[in-house]
Amino acid sequence: MERKSEIEATIVTLLEHSSRNINRMKQISSVTAQELKIMQEDLSFKETEMHKSQSTSKNLTTESQRLQQDLQKVEQLETKINSELTSLKDKIQQMSEGLKTYSNLDALRASAEEKKKVNYNFVVVWPL
Repeated sequence: MERKSEIEATIVTLLEHSSRNINRMKQISSVTAQELKIMQEDLSFKETEMHKSQSTSKNLTTESQRLQQDLQKVEQLETKINSELTSLKDKIQQMSEGLKTYSNLDALRASAEEKKKVNYNFVVVWPL
């Protein structure tokens, strides 16, 4: 009896499996040539779109890397420009101070004459 129950269960399982396969075959056989062609075209279109998406992804990754490198270069240039700007500000300040000194030519000439007089007073004559 036990063996009979096992065989019956196996038969039921096989019948269910066969029924599912028959239904699948009916679905496949019910597909017309036109529907199959449409499905193949759809598959081809989707594969093409997938390849385009992969290509776009690669291009965007490459572009992102290039832009990151450009950003690093710009940051380096910014640092260099800030350094040069500080240097130029210092030079401008020095030149402004120089302009203040040289803007009063009369005082500058008088100072030079005074220095000449002082230098002549300190000339030592050595006996020969």
